Amino acid sequence: MANLTGSSLRSHFLCNSSNFATTVLSLFACCRKRQDLRALNALLIVNGLIEHQSSIRQFITNCCHLGFPDLALSSFKTVKNPSLSLQNLFLRSLCDNGLFGNVLSVYEMCRNSGSFSDNYTYPFVIKACSALSDTGCGESMHCLVIRDGFGENLVVQTSLVDFYSKVGEMGNARKLVDEISQPDVVTWNALISGFSFNSLDDEVFRVFHKMRYMAMRPTTSTFASLFRVCSKLGALDFGKSLHGLAYKLGYAMGESLVPALISTYANSGEILAARNIFDA
Repeated sequence: MANLTGSSLRSHFLCNSSNFATTVLSLFACCRKRQDLRALNALLIVNGLIEHQSSIRQFITNCCHLGFPDLALSSFKTVKNPSLSLQNLFLRSLCDNGLFGNVLSVYEMCRNSGSFSDNYTYPFVIKACSALSDTGCGESMHCLVIRDGFGENLVVQTSLVDFYSKVGEMGNARKLVDEISQPDVVTWNALISGFSFNSLDDEVFRVFHKMRYMAMRPTTSTFASLFRVCSKLGALDFGKSLHGLAYKLGYAMGESLVPALISTYANSGEILAARNIFDA
């Protein structure tokens, strides 16, 4: 792609619309960097292929797979009736790259064009509402989820639990979990993380004990939230018990838990124990 310029390609290929479109499609596999995609986008515009739907869809797909969805924002607007898979791919990539404002605008555009949504679509949009602390938008999405028949989908429900937790509405988050017939560990983790995030420390421990009562196996995310609370409260005895359980389950030296473990012991005055964990 180093020599990908309009002049060199025109001199090398036939420039009628059909043949040139086929040629451009063959170039997508060569794209590896941001500048490659920029050059290809310019090529599409200069040669009038911005309305060529298969080329544009492929360009958007490549931008998403390479982690540069922002380069495809203007191109996506030209897609007539984007498929559900393309919509979800684009929303996911925008979400993964922290372009949350664009997630909402792209979703609204798709919705207005008559595109459908599914249980993969909603979590990306709800996550964007969480990241932007947009309570009104999140509540509207909750209504849409129920209206569209996804109110009992566990993945969507969990994303709503996380949303209400992030905007400080723990009553709604807890109510949602209580309404789920079979919440999984991800749902419980979202609730525990929410209570921890909102400094409702007693509730963190209550939810954890309920998880254990239900024979739910905690994960590294569960322990990370619990150790943060133990560290803040200086609850060394409970922290040691958790450390033992984490070790028993094979999580004790997990990369995400080590900083929380060190903090728990250090904040309780157990500097030697904290140093031993660090050295290990």
